[in-house]
Amino acid sequence: MIVALVVVTSLLINTGTAQPEEPRCRETPVTWSGVLFTIRVGVTESKFIISSASYDRSQQKVKISDMRSYASRNAKPLTTVLEDYEKRIRYVFSPLNFTCRNETLEGEFPLFGVPTGAHFDGPVETLGAKLPGLGVTVAHYTFEEHGFSYYTYHPLGEEGTECIPITTSIATLMPPEDVIVQYANVTTELPPDAFNLPPGC
Repeated sequence: MIVALVVVTSLLINTGTAQPEEPRCRETPVTWSGVLFTIRVGVTESKFIISSASYDRSQQKVKISDMRSYASRNAKPLTTVLEDYEKRIRYVFSPLNFTCRNETLEGEFPLFGVPTGAHFDGPVETLGAKLPGLGVTVAHYTFEEHGFSYYTYHPLGEEGTECIPITTSIATLMPPEDVIVQYANVTTELPPDAFNLPPGC
């Protein structure tokens, strides 16, 4: 079941239910997969990366596989990264030389939600067509800490804290950098091989 679609600036979603006035987007659905368009602009170079992503909070696993990469200077090698938070292992596979390395995984499992303390820039609004099934209800948040961050989410249901991420933009002062991520073709279903270990791992 596809629940979100972002193509450049066009957004299409079947919301189906009324939305709360001030949604609390603390986490994404338990499982989801989709495509990430990441733009990273730094002082010395810029990068654009297209990746596929799979996420499962019950299994405590996140997998991101680069499909294409462009850079203003040295192109970033494509990689597949599988993070297993139960085993505390990060697997990093490089198809360029067909090697895999294991790293110790630190920190907490990511929720992909709005950071605690973010400001809700309400009210929610509908982007795109106002006809049923042809627009997307979105909530905007801002967060200021070591820079400025902007988040756009699609709230799910009338209650609860789950939201579909649409766009995140994080600008930091140290180091000076701006990272923009767009989420496309997001679905609550996972591909059969979502968390298969990369080759050689």
